[in-house]
Amino acid sequence: MELESGRPRVLHVTSAWGAGVQTALIEYARQGRGYEHHLVHSLDNEFLIDSELDGVFASRVAAPSGYSSLVRTARREIRQVNPDVLHLHSAVAGGLGRIFLAGGRARPAIVYSPHAYLFERAYLARPVRSGVRACEMLLARRTDLTVGVSPYEVRLAESLGSKARYVPNIVTDAPQEARWLGAEAGNSEGLPQITTIGRLMPQKDPDFFLATIEEARKEGLQARWTWIGTGNEQDVGRLRTAGVEVTGWLSRAKTFEILCRSACYVHTAAWEGSPMSILEAATVGVPIVARSIPAIVSLGMPDRFSTPASLARGVIDVVSGRRIPTPPRVGDQNDQARALRLAYTEAVRQVEIRQTRAKSYGRHVGMDLDESK
Repeated sequence: MELESGRPRVLHVTSAWGAGVQTALIEYARQGRGYEHHLVHSLDNEFLIDSELDGVFASRVAAPSGYSSLVRTARREIRQVNPDVLHLHSAVAGGLGRIFLAGGRARPAIVYSPHAYLFERAYLARPVRSGVRACEMLLARRTDLTVGVSPYEVRLAESLGSKARYVPNIVTDAPQEARWLGAEAGNSEGLPQITTIGRLMPQKDPDFFLATIEEARKEGLQARWTWIGTGNEQDVGRLRTAGVEVTGWLSRAKTFEILCRSACYVHTAAWEGSPMSILEAATVGVPIVARSIPAIVSLGMPDRFSTPASLARGVIDVVSGRRIPTPPRVGDQNDQARALRLAYTEAVRQVEIRQTRAKSYGRHVGMDLDESK
């Protein structure tokens, strides 16, 4: 592999290659222009076409399925790329990387992006969540810097004992002509379209979404409900039985087309880091009615929709034109580029501090040994 010269290198490693993590990671590579970005990812959950990644990464390597394969592939690429920063994304790569790839004095700076901490998963039993949190506290000692995608995630990282910086997620690939068509926008049936985006999984809480639809229908709202994404067949079947259109994963252009003709975007996730789908909706001006969870509130959305009934009322208010909820704070390319540069610089500085201390300790021990002769 021939590496470009003159720029520090970042090796990104993730097993969660798909959905919002993929979108966020691509933006890191695009906005971190002072760095040469390389990528190792698993073959699981990949749905973007390769042409959308052309020129984004200096190298891109897909590891065979399995955690051990991801570790072996990452080790090989660390030797090949010799990165200044090893940036680990999400729980699996974050855990494996800090256990198996973070050893040695000459290791690169270790940066960890949780993209929503594992112990935030509400469906896990309390003892399990406590155990995962304890593991994160231990792994924080092998982390030079945690990158949080929301102010809430930064606070969580700091509570675990890690140094942390906020690097906002951004969206830059919306078509130039993509703009919200207004609350009266609808589909061919003349009904307002209510849209959500995400992988059908416990985090996105399809049960809460279905309960919101039921509450909205009780209030007399007739609408076309759409879920962009997919998941296990059981959840897909339940949504379709309830009259929800489940589109599967769509191209970016088609996703923005549906968003722009939606009366509003609904987000029902039980926990988040900083959902890319909300930022996508905000970028094109679509009103957002989001379940009130700490990460969402920390992004500047003070509206309180904590139950399916309150969320349904929020949707009805938007569709009827009575009220538009407060949108999230949306950063731009300069915001992310500046924050990412500061994060990587600080992580490398932590390595330099550690190495200086190790040398100082070595000299001190050597002196003691000499004096003991």
